[in-house]
Amino acid sequence: MAVEKKLRQVSVYFESIELTGTAELTMDVDFNFPHWFVGVTFFSDAELTTPVTPASGTLDVTVLTAMSDVVQGIDNGTIAAATPTLASFDGNPDQIIVTETVGVVGANFMLVKAVGNMA
Repeated sequence: MAVEKKLRQVSVYFESIELTGTAELTMDVDFNFPHWFVGVTFFSDAELTTPVTPASGTLDVTVLTAMSDVVQGIDNGTIAAATPTLASFDGNPDQIIVTETVGVVGANFMLVKAVGNMA
């Protein structure tokens, strides 16, 4: 019996930014990957060594796709800082944008992680 192993191609991005109440992080990503996951970890320090759980705040995840010159929202693109969730979407983005729409209280920096895959 033959066993088939499929190699999955994955693209991973990490980028951090200081939280200012209106911080916006734009990540240029590889549009060849159609499935994306975006997560955020919060920190008290610029070295990203002390993770924290914020008391409050909201982030919005939006995308600029290869099909449009207009920034678009995604279905589960709102992330509550106190209980961060994973945003996911299907599409071919040129950019993923994470915006602090309500100031995050209890953290000074955020690390945004975006993973695109082919499967």
